[in-house]
Amino acid sequence: MGETRATGFVNSVELSVISYATEDEEKVERALRNLMPPTFDGKVTQQRLKGYYNDPMTRILVKVTKRKEADRVMRQLVALISTLDQSRLLDEIGKRTDDAGNLYLRFEKQRALSGVAVLNEADPVRVKIKFYVPHGVETDTFIRSVLEEGFREASASGGSPEG
Repeated sequence: MGETRATGFVNSVELSVISYATEDEEKVERALRNLMPPTFDGKVTQQRLKGYYNDPMTRILVKVTKRKEADRVMRQLVALISTLDQSRLLDEIGKRTDDAGNLYLRFEKQRALSGVAVLNEADPVRVKIKFYVPHGVETDTFIRSVLEEGFREASASGGSPEG
């Protein structure tokens, strides 16, 4: 198969996290922002919600719809993923993608506060990356190749796409 160039194939990225009443909302937002490129200055929205027992919660959300910026966010996320989680992600690619070209990731909120992206299903920072998958290419195969390229680039540059 020919070279698959990751650039230009990311349509959008959405990150969201829930801040519960017992948590410091600023820290939870910082956990989300720590998964973004340091130079990201996009809008962060907050939605006030009520839990099952009427407890207050806040959904913190970032939507990146400009393709160039979405690509930068995806590259930052890829650079933050440990080698162990890279392998896990590639092994689970079929469970984390859909036919529409979306990749779903969940990162541990507490570790994200330290700027580390650790795959975790419980109380996570949720990430949805929407890819443009070329016609005739299997979604899983394509997204896997984009991720593998991103992992190689992150490794070659010392782990930070921001230089």
